[in-house]
Amino acid sequence: MDEDKILDKEITRLVRSLEKGLPLGLDERIALEASSGAPHRRPFFRKWHLALAVVPGGAALFLALFLLLPAFRKQEEPQITEIRTQFELVDKNITIIFIQSSDFRLFEED
Repeated sequence: MDEDKILDKEITRLVRSLEKGLPLGLDERIALEASSGAPHRRPFFRKWHLALAVVPGGAALFLALFLLLPAFRKQEEPQITEIRTQFELVDKNITIIFIQSSDFRLFEED
């Protein structure tokens, strides 16, 4: 406890050695807090309890969305790029090949 008092006196001496004066009432507040007993320290988890709750919750929500999003997404139908139709007229030795590509528009005008 003596070391704490020595440290307090050293800090007080350093604070008072600054060029600017101390704000009014600071000495009284320091004395009041020093006389109240134990220092008012908040434990680490008490300060960060909200962050410690939000981070895992956000991670769980992100993981759930990441895993469930493909189930709600509309399945894309495979696009046909080319249709090939072939006819043979054997008695006349003729082969007709019709190829419809993806840029062919039957009912659209240019």
